[in-house]
Amino acid sequence: MVDLADEPVRISSRPGIGCLYVNPAIDDNIRQMNRLEKALLDSFRGRLPVKYGYTEAGYPLLARTPEELIEVTQGLLAEGERMLANLRSDHPD
Repeated sequence: MVDLADEPVRISSRPGIGCLYVNPAIDDNIRQMNRLEKALLDSFRGRLPVKYGYTEAGYPLLARTPEELIEVTQGLLAEGERMLANLRSDHPD
């Protein structure tokens, strides 16, 4: 995963939209969470193995058991929490 500290948040402004916060690491995490949500729903329906993402080379990542999927989920949530903590420390209220 990309460390948020290595990828600064870029701010742009668009008429009618306002400020837009763009960060590739956060966008990637969101895409991964969306894929993982579909994989979790498929696994709840008994469809295993499930595809939850892709390698850097474009090959599918598969979870063959619910336990594997739980490990992936925990790792992705931990990464999201680290990103959020970094953003909060860099941009306090």
